[in-house]
Amino acid sequence: MKRLAHLLATLLLGLAVAVSASTASPAQGSAVGTAARASYGDFVGVWVGHTRHLRIRADHTARAVIYDGCCTHVITVKYRTSHPRGDRQRGSLRARVTRVRIFADGYYGPGEAPQRGDVGRFRFRHGVLHDPHTGTTYCGPKAGQTGVCGA
Repeated sequence: MKRLAHLLATLLLGLAVAVSASTASPAQGSAVGTAARASYGDFVGVWVGHTRHLRIRADHTARAVIYDGCCTHVITVKYRTSHPRGDRQRGSLRARVTRVRIFADGYYGPGEAPQRGDVGRFRFRHGVLHDPHTGTTYCGPKAGQTGVCGA
């Protein structure tokens, strides 16, 4: 019964994230068709993929939640973000890991999981955002329609 409740919660979260992403945030909506200099606001919003999402907030915090493709919550990572670079087609955002919580053993080998204090850059290319800490790709609504970020 507990597993069923967890599955239902996961499905509802995925639905809520998909609905939220379909109402494009300024970040994801402005990324296509313009080469203006990137600002922090270009990254703010919900980025999604199959059973995963990354929310970047205006207060310069971010939180990634990743499941294994079905029912297992694998990891949650929190970040402090800053220093946007590039333009609205190809940009990046500095991301420092502030907290990591691994829920499922065996998904990361020794030294592979992100660690508190790790610093890298979220890379944004034509509506797709890549997190170097987890190796995960997230999409804005337009990129998500092409199937780049999973089912």
